[in-house]
Formats: sequence, structure tokens, C-alpha cells
Amino acid sequence: MGRLSSTSMFYAIKNYLETGGRLYLEGADTIAWDLATYFPLIDGAQDGHQILWPLLGIADAQDGSTNPISHLAGQPGPTRNLLFSSSAQTNNDYIDLFEPLPGIAVPAFIEDDYGIVGIAGAGGYNQRTLIFSYALSELDDAKSVTRLDFLEAVVDFYEAAEVTLAVTLNSFLALWQDAALLKWSTASETELLGWNVYRAEETDIASAIKLNPSLIAPSGHASEGAQYSFADLETEAGITYYYWLEALSYRC
Repeated sequence: MGRLSSTSMFYAIKNYLETGGRLYLEGADTIAWDLATYFPLIDGAQDGHQILWPLLGIADAQDGSTNPISHLAGQPGPTRNLLFSSSAQTNNDYIDLFEPLPGIAVPAFIEDDYGIVGIAGAGGYNQRTLIFSYALSELDDAKSVTRLDFLEAVVDFYEAAEVTLAVTLNSFLALWQDAALLKWSTASETELLGWNVYRAEETDIASAIKLNPSLIAPSGHASEGAQYSFADLETEAGITYYYWLEALSYRC
């Protein structure tokens, strides 16, 4: 799509999602730049991104850098582990990076050595969203996966009677007790295979390292959730650290 800069388009998207709409948005800049730039205090109290990001399943978005596709990996769930290795897209500047909103969205595509460039969301208004930083039409088909596979996966995600994302996260806290101590709790853990924990000294998830040598096993009942803790002993007082949780699903 072009620039998301008109007030009428903003409210059309908002109203559509709040009535259970199905929305696919793609393109660099559309989410991180446009929504954070063109709609200051649009309702008198909040900027545009503060309103639409949660409806789209986005906790945070960054106006990324230049990054052509080299290893675009679909994740378990809505995008079915689809893998694309190249694209005919000529403009690969400012490719947005996303942080999914816990309990609402999950990563849909991760570009190797770059970060999360697509998310799939299923929100409280029964809305379904898929946000993608590249152009679907420019992806190069391979023998085992095609653009049509991508499109069919999106349609199936939108048309499913019910969508259960792997984990509903209640809380995620980082405390200091002679070292960094992470605590998180879940309300449900449907088809959860396990957890990975990542740390970085900056907000870019692409720079994060995985901390756990093996997958952290789930400990809760699928419908009841659980509580977890993880001690990061390789930390120092006075340094700001950023942490991410990755929930892996049994689903393919």
C-alpha cells in the first residue's frame, strides 16, 4: 500500500478492526513510521500508533534499515514454516521490525540475522491481522513454497472458526537479585513446546543472544497456565539489559 497518512484511512482501519475485520498490511514504513508520524494526538490524548498498534497485535515497531530478503522464515502457526530465500523487490529500505503484543499476536516471519518482519494477530474484537514488512507479490517462488502458499495460509488464518495462539502471557518481569532474574506467567499454554530466553544491551532484537542452552520445558496445564523463572547470571549491575521470550509451538 502507499503511505498510511490520511485520517479517514486511519479511522476506517480502526473501525474495521473493532468490528472483527480481517486485515493484511504490508510494506516498509507503513507501521513504524507512518502511524507514529502522521497522527499526533489524533483523538486528543493519544498518537495514532498508540491506538492502532494494539489492535494490530503490535507491542512495538521500529523503522528498520536496508535489508533484502535472504532467509525469510515463516513461523509455526498461521504462516506454516514457509521459507523464502529471495525476492524481486528493489526497494528494501526501512524494513520495519516488530515486537508482537503478548497474548494477541505471534511472529509470522523472521528474516535471518535481522529480526521479526511479520506478525499474525487475533484480538479481543475477533479481528485477525497479518502485518508484513515486504511485498508478497515480489517474493520469488521456490520448488517447495510459493506466493500462493503464503496467500492460502493467510486466507485460512482469516477464515478459521477459531484461532488459538500458542500462549497467553499474563506477565513478564525482570528483577535484580545479585543478578538478573526473569519471571513470567501464562494464562494458557495451548500446544506449547517450550521457551527460549534472549538478551541484548539494546532494544534491537536482532542483536539479542539466546541464553538457555536447551529449550525450557512447559510446566503448566494447557488451559490453566503456569509461572516460570530464569536467572541470568552473566549480568552486571549498572548496565541496562533487554529481554525477550520466545514461545515455540507444536503446530506446523
